[in-house]
Amino acid sequence: MTLGRPPTMHVVNNAPLPIAIDDEYLLAGTGTCKQPDDIFSINWFCVENMELSKVLGDILSTLYRPANKRKFSARNSAADAMGREELNLIVSHDSSLDQFADSLPDEMHWDRRMKFGLDLNPIVHRQSNVLHAR
Repeated sequence: MTLGRPPTMHVVNNAPLPIAIDDEYLLAGTGTCKQPDDIFSINWFCVENMELSKVLGDILSTLYRPANKRKFSARNSAADAMGREELNLIVSHDSSLDQFADSLPDEMHWDRRMKFGLDLNPIVHRQSNVLHAR
């Protein structure tokens, strides 16, 4: 993570994320590689971590934008409008985090996996905890 510092690189969102396929299902020399539907890939974490990094990068970029691009003024009604704009940004970022959490597979979501009593590989359990902590 960035330890509260803004990201050093801006992530371009037009690159496709990799597909979560475990190594044993990657077959050299074949045109198709597919993770079986009934087997959860431990590589989901990599994909979801990249997606979360984009969201967190947007949040940090907004919070740490240069002071000259912020228009704080406590003396006029423009300050009220700016306060509403800042509040809208916070709500937007909160919504992005909620959308991310909602899009996680049940095995990776910290609340749903407990609700459904999913028995997980310890690695997937740890990966879920890391996503939740971030």
